[in-house]
This record gives sequence, structure tokens and C-alpha cells, in this order.
Amino acid sequence: MREIILAELIKDVLGPRGGIKEKIEGDPLREYITGILAPRNANIDRDPDSENINVSLLENGETGEEDEEIDNALFFSSDLHPQSQPHSMGISFFVETVKPEEDPEINICVTWSRYFKISQGIQEAKGKEIWQRHPRVFVMNRIKLNRNIRYRVNGDGQLAGNTGETEISIVIRTKKSEPCRTFVAVYLVNEIVPARTNYVETGEYIFQPQIRIVTGKNTRPVNYHTGNIMDQEKQELEFLYRNKPAVARGYMCSAVWKEVDPLNDMPDSGEKDVPFVWLDGATVDEKYGKQMYAMFLVPDIRTEFVPVYLIPNPDFSWRGSGQPELNPMKLSELWTPEEIEKALYHFILITGNGLADRKKN
Repeated sequence: MREIILAELIKDVLGPRGGIKEKIEGDPLREYITGILAPRNANIDRDPDSENINVSLLENGETGEEDEEIDNALFFSSDLHPQSQPHSMGISFFVETVKPEEDPEINICVTWSRYFKISQGIQEAKGKEIWQRHPRVFVMNRIKLNRNIRYRVNGDGQLAGNTGETEISIVIRTKKSEPCRTFVAVYLVNEIVPARTNYVETGEYIFQPQIRIVTGKNTRPVNYHTGNIMDQEKQELEFLYRNKPAVARGYMCSAVWKEVDPLNDMPDSGEKDVPFVWLDGATVDEKYGKQMYAMFLVPDIRTEFVPVYLIPNPDFSWRGSGQPELNPMKLSELWTPEEIEKALYHFILITGNGLADRKKN
């Protein structure tokens, strides 16, 4: 029942509700409330003082006019425009190589969609405004993280020959933090040029974008490094989550990694619903084949607009030696100290040893 409620919530706020090529009644811009990117070149007034993202980690390599243009788009904060959509989303993380002289390597799968009105004749026949989802996918393998990179991608999921064809751009920023460790930030930017100056059509928005990353040869993701200088609140969080460290951070979204991915323990089955299946994986399978689909099904790191953290039900089965009495009804009927001690002896023995080990550590 909880899975059904969760699936309905995600389909209601993020979509898609009716499959990867769904048809919905009504403007999807009003139907969905998250996972929407406006065109970067949309005519929106901005306040430079609202640029509140720390870009110090991303200053690396040569920067030209093109890089500065992208940076301005990426690090625009929508805090002062609560009714406007962001232009970009992304994820940051650290990777580590075996040898210092090796360049880290990653594989990227990006999925997104656009919605277009169905022809006027069909709409008149049904008497309603119908929109259809058009899924997109782009995969790039064996990307060497030794410089800043930008890929321009068209609506067919191919590298764009000119800026006029570009639908999205994928921006990769890297910075060497230690001899074997590299900071990586990957962003997806809506590069669609609006047809009108002061208005953006629904078909010019990007819906349900997602970035999936699988590390390459001799490369592995490592715990997210927050730096040596931390205030008291960050120190407390570091201590509380010392046994469950973060591996990545999202920008305008959340980050999910393999150890906490709900898909990790859930078999990909047609009987399951979101978030326990990868819907746009069907597009990857169709375009790139089953091997590529399997590679990115449970990636090392991915973005997520509605994150889910699975907390399994506790297992009350006894695994130690002997069998203590754990039935609360029976325990409540015990009166003498001898009866209680006999009933809980093995439980006290196991927990006592555990406490002693913790004190030593």
C-alpha cells in the first residue's frame, strides 16, 4: 500500500503518469510542479546579488566567453523568482583513481522529455487539449575528467552541429583536489531558444530531466568532502552521519547513490511502478541496447527530484545461541526474578557483549 501511495505522489508532482509517451489532458506545465527547466535564454530579470552558489571549486582550466556565459546560467538562484522555473540542474561528487597520473573516467546517461500539443483536428474531436510526451536520451561513454567539457545535444539525442539545433547542453566541471581525487560537477542546461521574446511556450520547457553516472575503469566514487573548515552545525551532522556518509550532492535537485538507491534492492519488473522502475530506461534500451540499459539501471550516482530512502521493516528473528522469550504477552505474566532472568538470559548475554565491545571502540 505504501508503494502505491508513493508512486501516485511521484506521478502527480513529477510525472509521467501514463508511461514514457503519455498523453495528458491539460497543459503539463500546470499539471506537474517539479522537474521542469525553463530555457536558459528566457527573458527573465535577474539580480546579480542573488547569485549565491559557491563556484570556487569549479574554477579550473581555461575560461573564455562561452564558459562565462554558461556559468552565469548555471549559478542563477531562483530565490527571488519563486514562480519561475530554474534553467539548469545537476550533481557534484568526488572520484578517486588508483594512480595519481591516471585521469578519472565516467560514463553519462541523460534523459529528459518535452511535451507537444497533438494536432488541432484530434483535439477538436475529443473536445479537449491533449499533450503528448516525447522522451529523449543521450549517452556518452569513457569521458576523461582532465578538463572542463560542454556537450551540445539536439532533440534526437545526438551532438548538435550548431547552436540552433541545441536542445540541452551538458556541462562538466572538474578540479583536482588531491593527487588521486577529483571534484566533478555535471549540469544539464535547457538551451532551447524561445520563439517569442517575452513568453515561453510549454513545448520549450524540459520535463523530468535526469543524470545517471557510472564511473569508468580504475575510477570509483568516494565520500563527499566538505572541507576542513566547518561550523558547529556541520560538525554535528558529520558526526551523526559518520557511518552513513554522503557520496554526492544535487543542484536544484537531490542526489542518489548506489548504496541508497531504491532500485538497488528492487528487481526491475513490469509489475513495479515508480520509483522502483526506471521508466525512461525503455528509451535507452530501444536506442542503445540492453547492455547499455543494464549498465545505467542502478548507476553509481544519479539525480532525483523526489528522493526516496528505503527503511526496511525490522527483523525480529533471533540469530544468537539459545532462544530468549521475546513475546511481550508471556513476559508480562512473569513475576519472580528467577523466571525473568531465565526468559531473557540469552538476550542479556548478547546485548551485554555488544555494549562491552562498543565501550572498547
